[in-house]
Amino acid sequence: IGLPISENLMKSGYRVLGYRRSSLADFEKLGGVAAKSPADIGAQCDVILSCVPTVEAVNEVVNGPNGLIHSARHGQIIVELGSHQKCVDMGLGDTHDVAVLVDVVNSMPRKKN
Repeated sequence: IGLPISENLMKSGYRVLGYRRSSLADFEKLGGVAAKSPADIGAQCDVILSCVPTVEAVNEVVNGPNGLIHSARHGQIIVELGSHQKCVDMGLGDTHDVAVLVDVVNSMPRKKN
């Protein structure tokens, strides 16, 4: 589902930065910009959309060695689009307003010329 969402965002004029644990070739063919890791996405984007298949995958992209936890910041919006039964604990305590975290797709408005 991440690739179709990315494609729709790009068709609407958004620059889309993406990360997959597998090949990004199809994503890049559509005009997407490949990120090096979830942390790379978090460092570059204010809004992150993610859709991964399992709670374990969410935990990997959030809390893993290159996870979003390493670049999460105040005011950042991160949305997991999967229908998982459990939330992932980000370990950020009460100082952050983040409910659920994520992976795969992130979009930022592209400047119109």
